[in-house]
Amino acid sequence: MSVPIPPQATPTESFQPNSHTPALNIILFVIAIIKNLDNIHESIYENNSGIIKIVNQYFGPVFGNYIKSYLNHSTLIEANQNVMDVKLTRIAKINKIDIISLNETYLKPDKTFELPGFKIFRADRLDRRGGGAAICIKDNLISSQILLAHISNLDNATGCELTIDHNYKLAIFSIYSSPSNKIINENLLYYITENYNNFIITGDLNAKNKIWHCYKENQGGNLVEEFVNKKNCHILNCNKPIYPSSKNILDLSICSNSILKFFKSHRVLNCSISDHQPTITEFVDMSPKLRTFSYNKINWNKFKANIVENLPEVDLNSIEDIETETSKIIDDIVDSIKNASTRITFGCKAITPIVIPKHLVELIRLKRIINRKLKKIKNDFTTRIYNMLCYKVKKEVRAFKSNKLKEEFLELENFNQSESKCWKLLNKLENPNMSNEKNQTIELKKSDNSTTRDEDEIANMFSNNLAEIFKPETHTFVYEDNLELPLPTTNPDPISTDEFLSSLKTLNTKAAPGIDQISNKVFKNCPDTFLARIFNLF
Repeated sequence: MSVPIPPQATPTESFQPNSHTPALNIILFVIAIIKNLDNIHESIYENNSGIIKIVNQYFGPVFGNYIKSYLNHSTLIEANQNVMDVKLTRIAKINKIDIISLNETYLKPDKTFELPGFKIFRADRLDRRGGGAAICIKDNLISSQILLAHISNLDNATGCELTIDHNYKLAIFSIYSSPSNKIINENLLYYITENYNNFIITGDLNAKNKIWHCYKENQGGNLVEEFVNKKNCHILNCNKPIYPSSKNILDLSICSNSILKFFKSHRVLNCSISDHQPTITEFVDMSPKLRTFSYNKINWNKFKANIVENLPEVDLNSIEDIETETSKIIDDIVDSIKNASTRITFGCKAITPIVIPKHLVELIRLKRIINRKLKKIKNDFTTRIYNMLCYKVKKEVRAFKSNKLKEEFLELENFNQSESKCWKLLNKLENPNMSNEKNQTIELKKSDNSTTRDEDEIANMFSNNLAEIFKPETHTFVYEDNLELPLPTTNPDPISTDEFLSSLKTLNTKAAPGIDQISNKVFKNCPDTFLARIFNLF
């Protein structure tokens, strides 16, 4: 964006200090900045040629070059981003926000951006500085990114789709439209309405219109007004300015007519997270669909009854008899597990849910029962019981978390660098909010000490390294004429019943099952009569 030169300046003066006194130059400089206040943010962070011209005009090219180098220094933006990341995390926790729309992220593909507990969908500006859009969505919600690069040629835009109650498919979009564009990308807006029935559009559209309480209008605002009327959409903004310096509402929240019934409120927060104040748009009765998990719950009493129903009597006289009996034992165990199992499916906010002890679950249920009674009959006795249960639950939860952490550290005592689970545990302890779905960028060091992230180059380097490792070598074989030596024979002592049962007790119930999918826990729950059948194999 270029900031127009004040009328009293001539082209020859634009790169020479003004002949006015220093004090008057400062006053004229401030007046020129105020006249272009709406565009000054982009002039600083995106295209600073306009503000550099004004500085050159009133203070000379030496001072202008100093200001230009300062504005172009990347640490200015990076330091500002670090502060905003902390503030953004705090706002999300306090207000219990599930989805965040960010504009003017100033991110590039080589820059990482993370928020604890959120997945990030980004649309970075690639052709010049500044700009960018992103959507941060809670990582316990099932969502998929909507790519808009083919249609958002004038803007930075991204989207995501998730399932909410009543099997609604909800599409959410974050759009940044630079003030230098002057107009809104209508093709993008109409593409959204044609392809998605239920949608919410948020972003810094730099569109001004008196309908959403701006004190003046521009062409972009008129185009948005026409779009909203034609497609029966709704502007959700309140009348409080989002951009205080110009008292305009530039960040809009727009929804389709089908989503309006879920809308509750829109408010502007009094936080100085950037030159735009953050907003919260709240919807009710449209809880996002949570992740679902399934597992098989085995009724061990039923399993024990099933597996000893028809125990065969077999004679093991050959290797073939042992192999046949082994196959039958495996089949009987698998069938008994299948008959005694119940498939349980549940939804959960956690990415990796853990099993809560039964006594803690019962304590939480009791607390909820007392809470319901407290709402109906409120007296000192019920209140004391409820407070006592709250204290007890918190204490038990802290103890449970502490024991869980101790168990994880105990697992590290048997650290094996070749096992991936040990490294995953270390990463988890270092960063507990790390998402399992995070895509990590691999950076490989080459022989010339330079690094590369190109996937094709990394694949070629890896294949060349493997070819070098397994390259056939020339060996000299020495053959002995006399290799007819007698094979050693052994007569091992037979396994006793006590040895068999003691070995069974030492099995790790948390170990992964083998190819037959029978875990060690199953063997520990087998009745003695069936264990005798297994013992006969030895």
